[in-house]
Amino acid sequence: MTFLELAQRLRLESMVSGSGPASVVSQVGELGELVEWVNTAYQDIQLLHDDWRFMQSEFTFPTIANVN
Repeated sequence: MTFLELAQRLRLESMVSGSGPASVVSQVGELGELVEWVNTAYQDIQLLHDDWRFMQSEFTFPTIANVN
Protein backbone atom coordinates (compact mmCIF):
# COMPACT_ATOMS: atom_id res chain seq x y z
CA MET A 1 0.00 0.00 0.00
CA THR A 2 1.23 3.47 -0.81
CA PHE A 3 1.19 6.34 1.67
CA LEU A 4 -1.78 7.83 -0.19
CA GLU A 5 -3.65 4.53 -0.10
CA LEU A 6 -3.05 4.32 3.66
CA ALA A 7 -4.52 7.80 4.12
CA GLN A 8 -7.52 6.89 1.97
CA ARG A 9 -8.05 3.67 3.92
CA LEU A 10 -7.89 5.57 7.22
CA ARG A 11 -10.56 7.99 5.98
CA LEU A 12 -12.76 5.08 4.97
CA GLU A 13 -12.32 3.11 8.20
CA SER A 14 -12.70 6.15 10.45
CA MET A 15 -15.97 6.98 8.66
CA VAL A 16 -14.96 10.53 7.74
CA SER A 17 -17.48 11.73 5.18
CA GLY A 18 -16.59 12.50 1.59
CA SER A 19 -13.93 10.94 -0.58
CA GLY A 20 -10.19 11.06 -0.90
CA PRO A 21 -7.78 12.38 -0.12
CA ALA A 22 -6.68 12.60 -3.75
CA SER A 23 -3.23 13.71 -2.61
CA VAL A 24 -1.28 13.82 0.66
CA VAL A 25 0.17 17.25 -0.15
CA SER A 26 -1.26 20.44 1.40
CA GLN A 27 -4.30 18.82 2.99
CA VAL A 28 -6.19 20.85 5.59
CA GLY A 29 -8.95 20.12 8.08
CA GLU A 30 -9.97 16.51 8.67
CA LEU A 31 -8.06 15.20 5.67
CA GLY A 32 -4.95 17.03 6.85
CA GLU A 33 -5.29 15.37 10.24
CA LEU A 34 -5.68 11.95 8.63
CA VAL A 35 -2.55 12.45 6.54
CA GLU A 36 -0.63 13.59 9.62
CA TRP A 37 -1.80 10.54 11.60
CA VAL A 38 -0.64 8.21 8.82
CA ASN A 39 2.70 10.04 8.71
CA THR A 40 3.15 9.70 12.48
CA ALA A 41 2.35 5.97 12.38
CA TYR A 42 4.70 5.50 9.40
CA GLN A 43 7.55 7.17 11.28
CA ASP A 44 6.81 5.16 14.44
CA ILE A 45 7.03 1.91 12.46
CA GLN A 46 10.25 2.95 10.70
CA LEU A 47 11.91 3.72 14.05
CA LEU A 48 10.60 0.61 15.81
CA HIS A 49 13.86 -1.38 15.64
CA ASP A 50 17.43 -0.04 15.78
CA ASP A 51 18.74 -3.03 13.83
CA TRP A 52 16.79 -2.32 10.65
CA ARG A 53 19.88 -1.49 8.59
CA PHE A 54 17.98 -0.13 5.57
CA MET A 55 16.90 2.85 7.66
CA GLN A 56 20.40 3.93 8.76
CA SER A 57 21.30 6.26 5.90
CA GLU A 58 20.41 7.40 2.43
CA PHE A 59 22.35 6.11 -0.53
CA THR A 60 22.44 6.28 -4.30
CA PHE A 61 23.87 4.02 -6.96
CA PRO A 62 23.85 3.95 -10.75
CA THR A 63 21.50 1.60 -12.56
CA ILE A 64 21.46 0.25 -16.08
CA ALA A 65 18.19 -0.09 -18.00
CA ASN A 66 17.01 -3.69 -18.59
CA VAL A 67 19.66 -5.20 -16.30
CA ASN A 68 18.66 -7.06 -13.15
